[in-house]
Amino acid sequence: MQINNIRAFFSRLRKKHKHHELIEAKKRDPSLQIQWELNDQWIDIENPVWFENQKYRAKERPKTLKFRRYLDIDGNIRLVAIDASQRSDFVRWLGNWEEMDIEGERHE
Repeated sequence: MQINNIRAFFSRLRKKHKHHELIEAKKRDPSLQIQWELNDQWIDIENPVWFENQKYRAKERPKTLKFRRYLDIDGNIRLVAIDASQRSDFVRWLGNWEEMDIEGERHE
């Protein structure tokens, strides 16, 4: 019992690794792409070693923005991410829903 108490004590004293959050994120999601800063450029790295003195980040994942255009009563073309067909200024849709990848978030 005393050995377990000693282990628990030292476990609490241990400082978290500098890259702890990224390490844990990579464990939860093995598909997470990690980038490493080398000569002021970010490069993809398959299996990071997690050196404390290096910089790592999660590679940006593109987010998809879904939108549609419509013509309003003043002749303006509006861009929306919702169904605007019930708006008071709605005249007609100008095409179908479109998608565009935009820059995603990352963790450093």
